[in-house]
Amino acid sequence: MADELAADAASFVATVESVAAGSNPGAAVSILVLGLSGILATGARLGALEDISGSGGDPDPTIRQAAELGDQPHTGHLRALLAEQLGGVDEYREVMDPYLADEVTTSRLSDDLATIAGDLLQGLSLYTDGRYADALAWWQYSYLSSWGPAASAGLRAVQSLIALVRLGAPMGSPGEDALA
Repeated sequence: MADELAADAASFVATVESVAAGSNPGAAVSILVLGLSGILATGARLGALEDISGSGGDPDPTIRQAAELGDQPHTGHLRALLAEQLGGVDEYREVMDPYLADEVTTSRLSDDLATIAGDLLQGLSLYTDGRYADALAWWQYSYLSSWGPAASAGLRAVQSLIALVRLGAPMGSPGEDALA
């Protein structure tokens, strides 16, 4: 399972890096809907499992401390490049918690994507070090607490952009230049 998750994580990070580099700007949103859908399917497998770490959902405290370090330089730079590439479709509105709050907030796809990539890279680092159980525990913990919600919100936003454009939204709608 760790091998499959590592491959999925590396693939998602490569997809996001490609979008950030502007490799195919006309298809960025289409590429992102595929990437986000895929990584959410990976995360769903983690969420469906019982606690991998055996410690009530939290990985080893030394692993959990990684979440408190904030952005690594790679994800900060990635975030800036994504914001530049996404331009006018970077910002979107969402309901933070459909069960506990009615509050609508403004979010950014660039933030979501960089958060997901950072969390996945942290797990990949553990995996590369041969710490497979720690990598799985980290990916599960961060899926439930961080990158899962970010991926769900981001997917909803990019799916909405695709629907707006492909279902005949008025000219000048957000995202029409980001789809191929």
